[in-house]
Amino acid sequence: MSRMVKKTIELDQDFIDKLRMIFRVRTDKEAVNKFANDVQVAFAALSIGALLYTEDKDRFEIIRDGVKALKVQYV
Repeated sequence: MSRMVKKTIELDQDFIDKLRMIFRVRTDKEAVNKFANDVQVAFAALSIGALLYTEDKDRFEIIRDGVKALKVQYV
């Protein structure tokens, strides 16, 4: 039996507008989907105690502000 997981996220419009600028996308849906993917990457790294290496400082600083335990190295 297969399962389906639905992503549910509630963000205010100002935050979504900021995400659209960071990800350089046109629609709210694109911005939120890209952010949700980055959150999944961050939590995967956090769950195994890994140091996350990324070039995307703007994107992962937003996540790190909310998840202080996340270890990120910007390259």
